[in-house]
This record gives sequence, structure tokens and C-alpha cells, in this order.
Amino acid sequence: MKLIKDIRKPKEKKKSRRQYQEKLVHPNSRKASKLGAKVLRKHRIERVHEETNLKRGALIEKLLWFQEQLDSDKTFYSRKELCEIIEKYLRRFDEELEQIDIIKSLKHRKGRQHASREDVILATLAREKEAYTTSGLEVPDVLSVHGCEIFRAWNGEARYLQTLKLTKITAMEKEGENKTTNLVDREDAELKDITDDASDLINNQTEKTCIK
Repeated sequence: MKLIKDIRKPKEKKKSRRQYQEKLVHPNSRKASKLGAKVLRKHRIERVHEETNLKRGALIEKLLWFQEQLDSDKTFYSRKELCEIIEKYLRRFDEELEQIDIIKSLKHRKGRQHASREDVILATLAREKEAYTTSGLEVPDVLSVHGCEIFRAWNGEARYLQTLKLTKITAMEKEGENKTTNLVDREDAELKDITDDASDLINNQTEKTCIK
């Protein structure tokens, strides 16, 4: 009688303690350093993407606000007019801050329930006002007919942001434009006086010549 061979798989040998320890990564090893650097890089990339999305979202929100302020009868804006829109933009949270103040003033409301939102608003306004009074606040460039048309036609999608032209406007430009306007008016008035004097002189000389 033939013996039937045992075709069962041989039992796996248990790994020794030394072999198990070799698979563990030592925290001070090069491999651990590489793994740690890879994880940090991944987190850094995720953070950058998150911050980029937040910044892009904030920019889109700002641009849409400015788009709502456009006058359908205007084809472009002067720097002074754009400054006036910016100053209105810096007051966009006034109503919300008033509501927060009312809630805070209620006697039965204790603590700082709306402090988080209020702090965010105040920090945002402080940053924007500083930019407006120093290096300039970045806004859509509607100073030309072409720029105004492109911005007006924008549908609010992030993928078309690159087609928009932005510019920085400072508070000093509003005052500067007023000074420039006054200077031009004064020069025009002086030029008119000179022209009138010249005309009078020519007329007098003509009259004297006719008399002779």
C-alpha cells in the first residue's frame, strides 16, 4: 500500500525576536529621518494648498463685492472714484459690528460669545486699512475702459482670475488727484488771464494804428 504524501503547506517558522526588531525603524536612523521628512513635506504641501485656497476665496469674495458696486452707466473710473469705493469697502462690516455690540450690551449675555468673529473682522480691517494708507490696497483695475469691461464680464469663477488685472491704490492718490485738479484749474485760469491780456494789447495796438 502506497503512502499518501502530505501535501499540506509546511508551517511557517516563527520569526525570531532579532528578526522582528530588524523590521522596526530606529527613531535615530536615516530611514526614520527620511520618513519624517516625507511626512513633514506632505503636511507642508497640504497647509500651502489650504492657505492658497483660503487666500483665493478671500480674493474672489473681495472682487465680487467690487463688481457689485460698478455703475452700469460708467465705462471706467478715476482714481478718486476708486478711492471712494475702497473707503466704502472698508466700512462693509459696520452693520455687523453694530449687531455684535448690541448683543454684547445685553445684560443676560455673559462672556465673549461673538469675540471670535469680532476679532477676525477687526484684524482684517486693520490689515486692509494699513495697506490702503501705505503700500496700497489691491483692487480690480477699472481705471481704463478695457479693464472695466473685462472685470464687468467676469463670472466669478476662480479659473478666470488670471484674466483680471489688479492694481494697488493708496489713500494719498485721492488727495493727489484733488491737488492735481486744482493745479490744472489754476493754470487754466492763469493761461486765460494771459490770453485776455494779450488780446487786449493786440486790440489797443490795432485801434492806434487805425487812428494814425
